[in-house]
Amino acid sequence: MVINDITSMSDVEYCVDMYISLAGNDIMPVSRQESLRLFINLARRKKFIKVLRKEPSSPIIAWLYADVVKLLHCDYLVFQQMYYASDQSGISAYKCIILLHDEMYEYAKETAARYCISNGSPIDESNVFARSLEKNGWKRKHFMAYRELPPGAQKQPRQDSSLGSLESVFSRP
Repeated sequence: MVINDITSMSDVEYCVDMYISLAGNDIMPVSRQESLRLFINLARRKKFIKVLRKEPSSPIIAWLYADVVKLLHCDYLVFQQMYYASDQSGISAYKCIILLHDEMYEYAKETAARYCISNGSPIDESNVFARSLEKNGWKRKHFMAYRELPPGAQKQPRQDSSLGSLESVFSRP
């Protein structure tokens, strides 16, 4: 199996269509046009989007998008899987999960994140996704799989002083 970056508009369309076909349209309506617009923007900004193929010229069988996120309840950054899709089943599906998440973890070491996090799917009631990662060395809490990044591996996060003091934010005229 081969891991690559997004290389073409047809890759973008394939990934979006794969996700839409798996996610369905029954709970929340999905906009293919909006999905394409946002996905193209992420690809242009060189965000972490990886595709997996059986051979270099074969169709995409899985893809993953992850990004650095500052959760409201944490004083540190995490590198979190935002989207994952695969049209595989059985052992092939397991291999896709492991290969793309290994790539994600290696990349996360170069970020300012403290943890690498992968949330499961709401349709995965047995947490098979997170359990697959757990078998490969990740820790798991219900639907979420996570790995702490090695100390010192992270870049130092940017200090944001744009909020100023809390008094100025919440004061009334």
